Amino acid sequence: MRSLRTRILFSASLVLVTFLGCASVLLDRAFRESALNSVEDRLRGRIFMLIGAADFDAPGDQSMIDSLPDPSLSIPGSGNYARIVSRDGDARWESRSLLGVEPEYPSTVETGQWQLEHIRAATGEKLFSLAYSIIWEGAGVNHPIQFVIQACENRRFYLNTVGRFRRSLWLWFAALSVTLLVVQALNLSWGLRPL
Repeated sequence: MRSLRTRILFSASLVLVTFLGCASVLLDRAFRESALNSVEDRLRGRIFMLIGAADFDAPGDQSMIDSLPDPSLSIPGSGNYARIVSRDGDARWESRSLLGVEPEYPSTVETGQWQLEHIRAATGEKLFSLAYSIIWEGAGVNHPIQFVIQACENRRFYLNTVGRFRRSLWLWFAALSVTLLVVQALNLSWGLRPL
């Protein structure tokens, strides 16, 4: 009798732990993808903000953007960075937050395409980088000029968010597993009592 109860409890526990383990891995993956999409959306919004604020007709040595709606781009080391680069790799404009950071330039970006990359700064800081390439045909421009707008964000916020979610997920799943195992054991004991 005890052997039968042990076998049934062991098999039920194995199925339960396997199911909850698979469910937690899938939830973790879905959350990471959602968090990464959120990062990309923030960076995309920052690039649109820069396109709207930039004066692409300004001479190369003149500031393209006077004031920024996003104050984090004005604070050195804020973890949020942006710059506008000409096709030949010359920086036309850089946010004040970029002071001393020097992130890698984006690899070749096709015009009108978005490119999300994981890059490093010269300081070793790990960053998400979203780059977008445009061709400018503005007033006073003799021939179209290609610009690459790059927005970067420190990966720390993303990793902290994912870490908090994982800790919470595993804590709740562990509590749920223990509760279900106890209920299963009690249910099994009650169900096998007539035998």
